[in-house]
Amino acid sequence: MASETKTVKKVVQRTTDDLELVLSDATGMAETAIEDALGSCAQKVGVDRETAVSRLREGDLSACSYFHYTLAGHAAEWLGAWDENVKAVYIYDYDATAEDVCFGKPGQQRMLHLLVWAHRKTQALAAISNALDRALVDGYVESVGARGVKHVLDVQAVDDDEVQNNIGCGALLHSLHTRPIRIWER
Repeated sequence: MASETKTVKKVVQRTTDDLELVLSDATGMAETAIEDALGSCAQKVGVDRETAVSRLREGDLSACSYFHYTLAGHAAEWLGAWDENVKAVYIYDYDATAEDVCFGKPGQQRMLHLLVWAHRKTQALAAISNALDRALVDGYVESVGARGVKHVLDVQAVDDDEVQNNIGCGALLHSLHTRPIRIWER
């Protein structure tokens, strides 16, 4: 009985330590990724960093697109490094419909939508994605000054079966009209 209790304590401690490591690594990655994305956004738009931040706050579509693409690359690399089941990561549009674009300006796109193709979906991938989202929200609010942001990252995980059988978000990988862009692959 005493050895079982010691084993359980070790497993709980290891899980807690692993979670703390993931959270601290997510925070560091988020800070680096946001700074890099701001720099890339400023360079691509041809403005200084402060002007790029203002444009992000205003919802400038070009600035937001450059910022999100760079941020997505960092997030994809980080997810792939932490979960060996991840095969590829894609970015896709979800917010604006054709009607939004045709009849007016689509809303400011603050969410970064990633489609993660993994051999199998796991709770670990969901937990890592959530930790990264929380870290990106904190970094985004601090760097850009956007208040009220609850989520920056939307991760939809699909497994081999969903992709092969065109089930759910797995069907996006074979879509003719809304095919996502691969930004990372193992």
